[in-house]
Amino acid sequence: MHNLETTKNIVFELIKSSFLTRRHCHVCGGNTEKDLVLCEVTEGEYKGTRVCPRCIESRDFDQRLEKNSKKIERELEFTLSMIGRLKTPTIDEFNDMREAINKAIMEQQSWRRH
Repeated sequence: MHNLETTKNIVFELIKSSFLTRRHCHVCGGNTEKDLVLCEVTEGEYKGTRVCPRCIESRDFDQRLEKNSKKIERELEFTLSMIGRLKTPTIDEFNDMREAINKAIMEQQSWRRH
Protein backbone atom coordinates (compact mmCIF):
# COMPACT_ATOMS: atom_id res chain seq x y z
CA MET A 1 0.00 0.00 0.00
CA HIS A 2 1.28 3.45 -0.87
CA ASN A 3 1.73 6.11 1.78
CA LEU A 4 -0.73 8.77 0.61
CA GLU A 5 0.59 11.30 3.12
CA THR A 6 4.06 11.55 1.61
CA THR A 7 5.25 14.67 -0.15
CA LYS A 8 8.47 13.13 -1.43
CA ASN A 9 8.87 13.46 -5.20
CA ILE A 10 8.45 10.36 -7.35
CA VAL A 11 11.48 10.30 -9.65
CA PHE A 12 11.21 8.83 -13.15
CA GLU A 13 14.12 7.84 -15.36
CA LEU A 14 14.45 7.15 -19.05
CA ILE A 15 15.31 3.51 -19.65
CA LYS A 16 15.90 1.35 -22.71
CA SER A 17 13.16 -1.19 -23.36
CA SER A 18 14.18 -4.72 -24.30
CA PHE A 19 11.45 -5.02 -26.97
CA LEU A 20 8.83 -3.03 -28.85
CA THR A 21 5.37 -3.19 -27.31
CA ARG A 22 2.77 -0.76 -26.03
CA ARG A 23 2.94 -0.24 -22.26
CA HIS A 24 0.37 1.12 -19.81
CA CYS A 25 0.72 4.75 -18.68
CA HIS A 26 -0.10 5.12 -15.00
CA VAL A 27 -0.72 8.87 -15.35
CA CYS A 28 -3.36 9.08 -18.11
CA GLY A 29 -4.40 5.43 -18.25
CA GLY A 30 -3.51 5.17 -21.93
CA ASN A 31 -0.60 3.39 -23.53
CA THR A 32 2.80 4.22 -24.86
CA GLU A 33 3.54 3.72 -28.52
CA LYS A 34 5.86 0.90 -29.52
CA ASP A 35 9.10 2.58 -28.49
CA LEU A 36 12.49 1.50 -27.19
CA VAL A 37 12.57 4.32 -24.62
CA LEU A 38 10.41 4.18 -21.49
CA CYS A 39 10.00 6.66 -18.65
CA GLU A 40 9.69 4.65 -15.43
CA VAL A 41 10.39 4.65 -11.72
CA THR A 42 13.22 2.15 -11.28
CA GLU A 43 13.24 1.61 -7.51
CA GLY A 44 11.16 1.96 -4.36
CA GLU A 45 7.45 1.57 -3.77
CA TYR A 46 6.54 3.12 -7.15
CA LYS A 47 8.95 0.91 -9.12
CA GLY A 48 7.50 0.09 -12.54
CA THR A 49 5.23 3.14 -12.59
CA ARG A 50 5.31 4.56 -16.11
CA VAL A 51 4.59 7.87 -17.86
CA CYS A 52 3.87 7.99 -21.60
CA PRO A 53 5.43 10.56 -23.96
CA ARG A 54 2.08 12.38 -24.36
CA CYS A 55 1.93 13.02 -20.62
CA ILE A 56 5.59 14.05 -20.55
CA GLU A 57 4.94 16.48 -23.40
CA SER A 58 1.83 17.98 -21.78
CA ARG A 59 3.45 18.32 -18.31
CA ASP A 60 -0.11 18.33 -16.91
CA PHE A 61 0.50 15.34 -14.64
CA ASP A 62 -1.85 16.21 -11.77
CA GLN A 63 -4.91 16.88 -13.96
CA ARG A 64 -4.30 13.67 -15.91
CA LEU A 65 -3.83 11.68 -12.68
CA GLU A 66 -7.11 13.05 -11.29
CA LYS A 67 -9.00 12.25 -14.51
CA ASN A 68 -7.51 8.73 -14.62
CA SER A 69 -8.29 8.09 -10.94
CA LYS A 70 -11.96 9.00 -11.52
CA LYS A 71 -12.07 6.57 -14.45
CA ILE A 72 -10.52 3.86 -12.26
CA GLU A 73 -13.11 4.53 -9.52
CA ARG A 74 -15.96 4.11 -12.06
CA GLU A 75 -14.37 0.89 -13.35
CA LEU A 76 -14.03 -0.36 -9.76
CA GLU A 77 -17.73 0.28 -9.05
CA PHE A 78 -18.71 -1.43 -12.31
CA THR A 79 -16.46 -4.44 -11.62
CA LEU A 80 -17.70 -4.83 -8.04
CA SER A 81 -21.31 -4.71 -9.27
CA MET A 82 -20.69 -7.91 -11.27
CA ILE A 83 -19.62 -10.07 -8.30
CA GLY A 84 -21.79 -13.17 -8.00
CA ARG A 85 -23.71 -12.43 -11.20
CA LEU A 86 -21.62 -13.79 -14.10
CA LYS A 87 -23.13 -16.53 -16.26
CA THR A 88 -20.79 -17.48 -19.12
CA PRO A 89 -20.46 -20.29 -21.63
CA THR A 90 -18.16 -23.12 -20.55
CA ILE A 91 -14.53 -23.30 -21.68
CA ASP A 92 -15.49 -26.31 -23.82
CA GLU A 93 -18.13 -24.20 -25.61
CA PHE A 94 -15.56 -21.44 -26.05
CA ASN A 95 -12.97 -23.85 -27.47
CA ASP A 96 -15.53 -25.53 -29.77
CA MET A 97 -16.49 -22.19 -31.29
CA ARG A 98 -12.85 -21.14 -31.62
CA GLU A 99 -12.08 -24.43 -33.40
CA ALA A 100 -15.07 -24.05 -35.73
CA ILE A 101 -14.06 -20.50 -36.67
CA ASN A 102 -10.42 -21.47 -37.22
CA LYS A 103 -11.51 -24.43 -39.36
CA ALA A 104 -13.76 -22.20 -41.48
CA ILE A 105 -10.95 -19.69 -41.97
CA MET A 106 -8.48 -22.42 -42.96
CA GLU A 107 -10.99 -23.90 -45.43
CA GLN A 108 -11.61 -20.47 -46.92
CA GLN A 109 -7.89 -19.79 -47.28
CA SER A 110 -7.36 -23.25 -48.80
CA TRP A 111 -10.15 -22.59 -51.30
CA ARG A 112 -8.53 -19.28 -52.35
CA ARG A 113 -5.19 -20.99 -53.08
CA HIS A 114 -6.74 -23.32 -55.68
